[in-house]
Amino acid sequence: VRAGDDLPGFNFRLSAMKGVPVSGRVVNLVSAGSNRSFDVRLVPLKSRIRRTGDRGAFTDDQGAFELTGVMPGSYLLVASYYQEEGKQYTSQMRLDVGIAPVEGITLTIRAGLDVTGSVKLEGNAEIKPGSLHVSLQSDDMAWFYGAGAEVKSDFSFVIKNVNDGTYRVAVGGLPENCYLKAVRLGTEDVLESGLNVAASRGQKLQVVISGAAGQVE
Repeated sequence: VRAGDDLPGFNFRLSAMKGVPVSGRVVNLVSAGSNRSFDVRLVPLKSRIRRTGDRGAFTDDQGAFELTGVMPGSYLLVASYYQEEGKQYTSQMRLDVGIAPVEGITLTIRAGLDVTGSVKLEGNAEIKPGSLHVSLQSDDMAWFYGAGAEVKSDFSFVIKNVNDGTYRVAVGGLPENCYLKAVRLGTEDVLESGLNVAASRGQKLQVVISGAAGQVE
């Protein structure tokens, strides 16, 4: 198709659709008894930018929330809680919305898990540990937040207060001749599948950096 061409024979029919309410409650296990409100957001899964087509509301004193006028589609429902010392806690779930109201949802805010691990160098990789940063990024919440930590002098790291979910592991500060070869949790390589935080409880992550990166001439 060239610019300015006419393409006859295409007809589009638009019909009005009425959104439905999505309601539920948020349970706070971080600070039981707190009546602080939570920020609840419903974000289209196809959106990679925060506040692109999302809907939000705050909970009442009992933790109840209602989002109105939600159109059919696939979403990520996220509840967020911030403490005064700057810690952030979230709970999330995927949600498919149809033509009927969605009721009775429960999102539970729990304390995050500290993810510990170490960096292993292979090949001719020569890296100063202080230049490396290991980060976790959620596929569903790439627009929302990330967690990470600097690599210590003994090549260990601790990423604190990581919420439940599956995350991609990335390493910043790598020289041009190095690449992230593997991310091992026990005997399993989770580089491609992602790190499931709940499954990692009690285990240490091993991040393998190779110095045998290919070059394009």
